[in-house]
Amino acid sequence: GGVTILVKNEYRQGVEFIKDKNHADYLVCRLKKTFFRQAEDIFIVNAYVRPHNSSGSKTDSGREMMSKIEEIVNDLRLKGDVVLCGDFNARIANQTGTIERETNDFLPMPEDYEPDIHKPRNSEDSVTNSFCKQLINLVSNNQLQILNGCTLGDFRGQFTSIQPRGCSVIDYFTVSSKLRNHVNFMKVQDLTMYSDHRPLVMELRSPPIKVEPSKPLHEVYEKSSPRFIFNETTRTTFTDSLSSDSATDA
Repeated sequence: GGVTILVKNEYRQGVEFIKDKNHADYLVCRLKKTFFRQAEDIFIVNAYVRPHNSSGSKTDSGREMMSKIEEIVNDLRLKGDVVLCGDFNARIANQTGTIERETNDFLPMPEDYEPDIHKPRNSEDSVTNSFCKQLINLVSNNQLQILNGCTLGDFRGQFTSIQPRGCSVIDYFTVSSKLRNHVNFMKVQDLTMYSDHRPLVMELRSPPIKVEPSKPLHEVYEKSSPRFIFNETTRTTFTDSLSSDSATDA
């Protein structure tokens, strides 16, 4: 488990990270609309939901994280568009989380309400598990679109987790309905030696932006010492650094 978000140096000024020191299983960053020339800010939420039988975690930690993610997405969707992605350990078969043939012709709805865009999904995984309902509710309540199994690059809904006891689809890309038409593709890539999960790649269409070319790494980072040499002076410096306020805060 674990999550990370990497940003190219030339795009860094257009990305703001929204930190939450209380939770290590999700990260949020904001793509600034002025930098990327978008109508709205785009919030990327990268999450990991621990399986119900995860060692070293509480029985309900996965459900609690799913609830926390829904709380975050519900807040962010009022500020811009959302891309929610990650390992949710939820098997949802071919469910979509959208309402088929939804219309506001017969019921009074808020003026800004937009009916769901229903797209049937395919999935190589026909099984559902205990996290299925929670993820589907999260998607439905926040009008997100699941890209797996219904997007150029992955119309089959390919397996994402490859295990000796069986394969499953538990890693997803979902986007706000307004972003759906800006998705160029979503692909499930080949398995690598680094994980038993296949990487997922999604590309959003964006107007051209002008960025400063990246500097070579040797100009960006200072050279580090090949090793730390301990003597009476450096020992004191080392212990003082460990007890400093900056080290304690980290």
